[in-house]
Amino acid sequence: MVAPPTVRSFVAVIFLLAGWGARATPTEEEIARAIEQLGSETLKVREEASRLLWAAGKSAEPALQKAVKSPDAEVAWRAQEILKKLQYGLYPDTPPEIQKLVERYLEGDGETKRFVLMELSGRGGRASIVFSAIIISEKDENLRQDALNQAGERITGILSDLLLSKDSAAVEKALELFLDREDDLALRNYAVLHLLQGSLGRKITEFKTRMEQTFKPSNARTLAYLHRANGDLEDALQAARKSGNKNLLKMLLCEFGDWKTLATLQADEGADPHDIEKLGFLAACRRLAGDARGFQDAITGIEKFGGHMPDDQWFVEKALFLNDRPVEGMNRTLKHPNPLHPTGSSGGARLENLALDAAREKSPHLVAVIPSKIPRRGFQSHLDTDPRTVRSQNSGKGPG
Repeated sequence: MVAPPTVRSFVAVIFLLAGWGARATPTEEEIARAIEQLGSETLKVREEASRLLWAAGKSAEPALQKAVKSPDAEVAWRAQEILKKLQYGLYPDTPPEIQKLVERYLEGDGETKRFVLMELSGRGGRASIVFSAIIISEKDENLRQDALNQAGERITGILSDLLLSKDSAAVEKALELFLDREDDLALRNYAVLHLLQGSLGRKITEFKTRMEQTFKPSNARTLAYLHRANGDLEDALQAARKSGNKNLLKMLLCEFGDWKTLATLQADEGADPHDIEKLGFLAACRRLAGDARGFQDAITGIEKFGGHMPDDQWFVEKALFLNDRPVEGMNRTLKHPNPLHPTGSSGGARLENLALDAAREKSPHLVAVIPSKIPRRGFQSHLDTDPRTVRSQNSGKGPG
């Protein structure tokens, strides 16, 4: 089934994974030969074999795990040392300072380990790979959760670095750590990972089985994202309802275009007269659902909104603009010009220009009064560069 357009929201992740392939690795024959050479009588041959197997990474792990059981003590020891490095995300090209941090982690107490993990989580690049590998390997659940909590907003960067590492198994294990944490980014990335690997069907079956055995809201959330990536929005909605996560349900209802259900859900939560964002969202849902009376009630609530913060009027205007009420929004701006109006941002400027275009279309006479009423740092600064406005201001005047 073709995935819906909403999957395009994962484009950043897809670009990271495009061209995904394994490291340039030795062949199975070369790996087998290197395993034998770990027991060579010549030190140089043993060292070169160790380096080749270390650089081979995950592809050499099966052979190394067998070599650990070798009766040759030298072979078993070298294989164990290489596996230990790979377990913690260390490769021949890992910077020495990161390798030293891992040594401190392995030798340190709980406080030292927490410090090392905090250091690794903030460095980016190869340190992110090592951080993820340690978190995956760590048996102490409290320590693991503490590290994830400390990493906080840096987790986004860590996941991106991990994706770039091209180690699909490590990516999947790391993302699974976040499935119980209601991390929207991790859930989306997890679904896209299996979309790109062609394993969505297998994972959907796996999480359905999990839910049948022991219900957990986190499994229902994950299943909703997997169905969504697979283009099965009805199944995704069903899983979202079971998860009890209202934000996830609202997102899917938006994508499904079920504005009537979404408006009802929003109204059932209660339209807080002190929350302009909820009022604006309720108005939008009712407008898109074709509920003219309910829409007008919501607009009335927006117009009556009496916030006390400096930016409250701006949010009222924005709610009106975005709900096809540009004239009312402009009239409110004219009545309550705000020196703290967030017009300095590019987003604010674009919204204002869109609102002005809509207002001109519905009520062309407004353009004649806007320039003389709004402070220069507000709408005026944008109007001055609009050729249509300049023509309107200079109508009937000659050049110069």
